[in-house]
Amino acid sequence: MQRGDLIQFRLNFPWSNGRERAWSDPALVMHQEDPEGYPPEVDIADGLWIVFMKGHECVIDEGNYEIQHLTNTLQH
Repeated sequence: MQRGDLIQFRLNFPWSNGRERAWSDPALVMHQEDPEGYPPEVDIADGLWIVFMKGHECVIDEGNYEIQHLTNTLQH
């Protein structure tokens, strides 16, 4: 993911009854919060991502959420 991407996300494990979880509303990727102690110039693959959705900031990560790109900053 990169800043400016438009995505949807959902938890990557099903409900207890086995049904898949619904996708979120579209969200705009704002920035990545790096784990404490990492220098800012190091590319961190497992940091937390801050996304903006429906007027609120949400925090997601690529380990616990399935990400679906709706648009990609590389397309522009």
